[in-house]
Amino acid sequence: MVDESLTRISSPVTCAVSLNDSPATLCLPDRETERDVVRRLANKKLVGKGEELLEEVRQKLEEKISQNVRDKVKDLLDGLFKE
Repeated sequence: MVDESLTRISSPVTCAVSLNDSPATLCLPDRETERDVVRRLANKKLVGKGEELLEEVRQKLEEKISQNVRDKVKDLLDGLFKE
């Protein structure tokens, strides 16, 4: 099965006809364009993954900061009411 993101990509081919060539080699993909497509796809995946990781870190920091702030406020209030 082909990844759905790859099904929407057009890939130009270069064709050269010679009577001595094998039919399998008459048309070949344009390697430079393929490299550019792969580079763009990889960049898109990396950006997406980076955004996911950044969101996870942000959520974890918010959880820890919130808990830390709650603990400090609790300690301050406990200190005020003990005296």
